[in-house]
Formats: sequence, C-alpha cells, structure tokens
Amino acid sequence: MPFKEKSECSFTTCESIFPFGKKDNILRFAKIIENSFEGITLLNKDLQIIYRTNSAERISGWADSDLLLHEIDRLIHPSDRSWLVIFLAELRNTPGQSKICCFRLKHKNGNFIWVECVFTNSLNEPEIAAIVCNFRDITARKNAESASALALQDRNMILESIDDAFFILDTSWQVKYWNKTAEKLLGTPRNAILNQNFWDVFSSDLLPKSHFWYHEAFKSNQAVKFEEYYSAFEKWFDINAYPSEGGLSVLFKDITERKIFDAKLNDLNENLNERAKELALANAELEQFAYVASHDLQEPLRMVTSFLCQLEKKYADRIDQKGKQYIYFAVDGARRMRQIILNLLEFSRVGRTEDNLEEVDMKKLVNEIRLLFHRQMKELKAVVTVADMPTIVSYKTPVRQVIQNLVSNCLKYHSPGIAPRIKIKSTTISAGYRFAISDNGIGIEPENFEKIFSIFQRLHQFDELPGTGMGLAITKKIVENLGGKIWVESKVGKGTTFYFTVINHNK
Repeated sequence: MPFKEKSECSFTTCESIFPFGKKDNILRFAKIIENSFEGITLLNKDLQIIYRTNSAERISGWADSDLLLHEIDRLIHPSDRSWLVIFLAELRNTPGQSKICCFRLKHKNGNFIWVECVFTNSLNEPEIAAIVCNFRDITARKNAESASALALQDRNMILESIDDAFFILDTSWQVKYWNKTAEKLLGTPRNAILNQNFWDVFSSDLLPKSHFWYHEAFKSNQAVKFEEYYSAFEKWFDINAYPSEGGLSVLFKDITERKIFDAKLNDLNENLNERAKELALANAELEQFAYVASHDLQEPLRMVTSFLCQLEKKYADRIDQKGKQYIYFAVDGARRMRQIILNLLEFSRVGRTEDNLEEVDMKKLVNEIRLLFHRQMKELKAVVTVADMPTIVSYKTPVRQVIQNLVSNCLKYHSPGIAPRIKIKSTTISAGYRFAISDNGIGIEPENFEKIFSIFQRLHQFDELPGTGMGLAITKKIVENLGGKIWVESKVGKGTTFYFTVINHNK
C-alpha cells in the first residue's frame, strides 16, 4: 500500500538522513527546512514516509505519532487516490525528474484540504536517496477558483438565456465571448470567431458605424448607443457598447421589424398629414360655403316672408280665409327654412370654438341654464332637481350648449298634462365625469336610440312637435368633439335619460 510507513519504527531525524557536513551546518540546514512555509516530506523507494518537517505537520494537522496509526493512502481523497498511485509509480521510474500535481488530503479535523505538491525523484542521489515532496495548502485558492468558475458559469448561463445578442472584445479587438444569439443573428459560429480579431471577420466597410463608435467608446471610456444596417443580412441592429479596462462588452438586437414598421408609420403619417391638409382645405371651403349659403339663402327667405306679410296686410279685405291660410303656411315654411339654415350653420361650426380651457362650476352653469328656461318652466310647472355638481376644467361654451340642448329636449318632449320632472346629476369616472339628465317625458322606442342622434331625423311630425331634427345631432357632435360620448336610455311613457361624458383636463 503506498505511503505506508514502517509500523515498528518512528520517523528518522534530519541528521540520519543527511549524515554529511559539520554538525553546526546540519543543524542550520535543519532549522531552515523545519521553518519553511511549505511542508517537506521524503519518501523511500517503496513510497513510505521517512521524514516530515514541522511545517508538514502544521499544514496537515497530523503529528508523526498520528500517522503511525493510519494507512497513509486512506488520507487521500477517494477520487484522487488511484491516479496519484499511478502518478508516483511513473515518477519513481524516472530518476531526476520533477512533477507537479494537486490532490485532496484529509486534514486531522476531518475536512479535506487541497495541496499542491512538487515531487522530485532523488532516489539515485546518495546524499538524499528519496523522493522529495514539497507541498503547500492551496484550499483557499481552489475555493476561489471554484467560486469564480461558478460565477462564470452563472454569467454564461444568463448571457446565453437572454434574447439579445452579446459578445466581448479585449483591448486588441480579440473576441473573448460570443453567445448563441450572436451566432444566430450574425450567422457566425462561436468556434469560428473566438480569439479572432473582430475586424478580420467583420470588415469595417460593412459596419462603418460600429467601427467608429467602438473606437469612440474606447477613446472616451463612455458607453455608446447607436443603430446600424447590416447589408449582408439586410437587418437593422440596435447596439449598445460598454467599455472597461479589459475591453468592450457589446449588446445588440434585431430591430428590423421595428424599422419596417416605423417606415410604414412614417409613410402613413405623411399620408395622414396630406389628408389632413386636404380636409382642412375642404373644411375651410365648406365653412365658406355654409356662410355664403346661409347668407344668400336667408335673404330670399326674408323677402318672401316680408312680401307675403305685406300682401296679407294690403289685400286683407280681398283675400278669403283660405288665401290667408296659404299665406300663413308660406310664411311659416320660410321661417322653418331659415331655422334649418341657422342650425346647419351651427352644425358646421361645431369644433371650431376659440374658447380656452377654464374651471367650470357645473352647478353654477346649470343654474344659469335654469334661468334661461325660467318662463317656459313656469308655464309647464317644471321642476329641475340638481345633485352636487363638480368643478371641472373644460371648454365652458360647448359644455353649456350640451346641457342647454338636453334640458330643452326634456321640456319639449314632456308628457301632456304632466308637469316635467328633470333630474341632473354627475358621477366621477377615470378620465373625468359622466353626467345624466333624466325626465319623466314621453320616452323613446329602443329602435330609435341611434336614429335620434342623426341629422334631420325626427320622430314626430312638425305639427305635433316643432323642430328641425338637428338638436341632438349638434349635441352629439359637440360631445364627441370634446372627447366624450353620449347615449340614451328610455322607456316609452316612463321617461328618458341622456348620459354624456366630459374629460376633466385637470387630470
């Protein structure tokens, strides 16, 4: 069994091993080796320990007397035992040769320590006649190496798992790391580029921006970010380079799809801008047309109304009752036509308000509208109930017009013989407020909920209820122009509730 000492004798002394020279020289030499940082052990040709220094005991924890009770090879880690036997057997057959190896040795405390040994075959030297083993404890170094290897393994695992491509260059542009995503995106296997000069593989002519910015990163010692088109693969890359004392770390990803999307989006924006210009021009022309039309159409209507009234006044004694009725119908029709023209003009102007955002006290605003309808409400004995109203930041004039139109609608479509009951309340929502205006009027059939918001859509004959059929269309356009929406809930004979939302620009 290797490393097995003679059980019937103790370890030899330094003088018996080196019986040469003067006694004081021997003692001086013994003192030097006994106090050496490294442990020293001598083995005979049978690989038995014949001498150990004090430092050997300090490193291993085993005293000479302890070793006499153990088979020495049992102190070697099982994983190292077989190859170490072969290693020493080969060394024994090569006189004068030195070999280095590392193995695990069981310390007296029960733990295994790593030792680095230099074995020198001096069996053929008469003055020594032994295999000299100089060894030292390298456990701390091995633990550090293991920790470093584990950290490196963790780092590599992270870098291999990320979706972005990653590589590392040293200060001489040698590629020191190249992850799988880099292999995929650049079509270059790791084994074909590791330890190669990056610019020998990727010409600076193909990647001019990378060449410039990588050098700039080294020069300024500042991280750089840029985009570059790689024509060889027809791809766009978003690239980040981070300099350090050891080199350059580069993180990049394929943004080709984003670039294509951006290009399409730019084209779309250009088309939209052109379309917006065309619409602005068309709107300006439409506004001019509406103004001219309203002015030019109202003038003949005024003339028709005026002359009919003059005709009725001057020839009243000659016109029979039937003729007077015809004159009334003609005048009434002219007035209705004038109101339609005015409503059309109002509809065309919605959204071109020059109002500024301001704080609007909704309770005060509702009270102002109540005063506006005071006479009509008094005649109908209408009651308006207003819940707590918020103060919002919006455009006052269009908001006022919406509420005014809806309250007017509630008064107009009241149930005959029943005093109108109108309730106005608000609810907080994420973007602002939802307002509800309810009445106890005649109600609306569900199939007409959408129809009533369309221009010129009336549910009643003019002789039943007057109007142009544009009030709710104008209201809807105002609400939507303010970024909100409007809808209705109703039951015939029970009443109607109009809901609309208003954005609070203070949020």
